Amino acid sequence: MSSSTTRSFDALRFLEDNEVFDYKHAYFRQYIDERIGKRATDRRDRLIDVYYHVRDKISYEIFDTPLSSAGLASSSIVRAGRGFCLHKSIAFVSAARLLHIPARLKAAKVINHFASPGIIELMGGAVFLHWFAEVWLDDKWIKVAPVFNKLLCSLYKATPLEFDGRNDSIHQPYDEAAGTSMIFLEPPRTVEPANAAELIDLVRAAHPRMAPENGHVCADPRRRPRGAAHLPPSISATSERSALNG
Repeated sequence: MSSSTTRSFDALRFLEDNEVFDYKHAYFRQYIDERIGKRATDRRDRLIDVYYHVRDKISYEIFDTPLSSAGLASSSIVRAGRGFCLHKSIAFVSAARLLHIPARLKAAKVINHFASPGIIELMGGAVFLHWFAEVWLDDKWIKVAPVFNKLLCSLYKATPLEFDGRNDSIHQPYDEAAGTSMIFLEPPRTVEPANAAELIDLVRAAHPRMAPENGHVCADPRRRPRGAAHLPPSISATSERSALNG
């Protein structure tokens, strides 16, 4: 790749610590170090470790999730251990920056097949503003979506996205028999510099019901167990309890 391409962006801009990507926060640094610090020495391998941790260990939750300046800080996200695609992507971007890998936040409208009727009602339809990350490795931007965990994918009979540290990983498979995946309805936009107010405004513009002024996504009106709102209607109550309890 030509030097003009590799110099087409300011790497330091995508390594900054700020109110959202607060990777210098003591709790965040300790959290990442305890989970990936000793398992790999190469930063690509460490980033892969981060990917699988964020994908599977930070619970995918929409209902009753903070959507505020404090709640969107990566240190708060990993402390809570939950969030939707925005939160999980923020945590991943912050961890990448901690590893000295330039990273940034991306967003695009998609058709989300991993949604229950309650989620579709909250979002105002099946078109979602979907968030993911980009990291700069091997002189190129690589798209990464550590969002839908292994359990959620298994409930929808879909294969979870894998990440090898070299290739894009954002097109979540949905119907494997038909060979279909998440449908992107527009070119992804870069949200940088990312500040909490702008992120909240973007969510509110796409999904007004999702971003009330109190800074918290509403609780599931059906009061099902945490995480159950994301399960397909076909999942039985017994399977639901088993899945949500690990």
